[in-house]
Amino acid sequence: MKNTAVYEYFDAFISTDETGISKRDPHVYVYAAQMLGLDITDCVVFEDVPTAVKTAQTTGAQVVCVFDERWSAFKAEMEETADKYIYSFNEME
Repeated sequence: MKNTAVYEYFDAFISTDETGISKRDPHVYVYAAQMLGLDITDCVVFEDVPTAVKTAQTTGAQVVCVFDERWSAFKAEMEETADKYIYSFNEME
């Protein structure tokens, strides 16, 4: 993300490397919200991995799936699971 044009628009980034929590565990998203001092239901999660989209959806956060060619075989599933599906951050209003 640091190498993208959208980096400056985010308040924080939390990785599974620093938390030791897998994206298969919803606590990684709850932890990120807590780090921001927010309730998870007030957050938007951006994900591009099918299992992470499903997990994030269980937290009550809004989930935006960002297209990634590596996961194109799961596109229909992710479109159905996520609250919004985008191909580019330019699509965000």
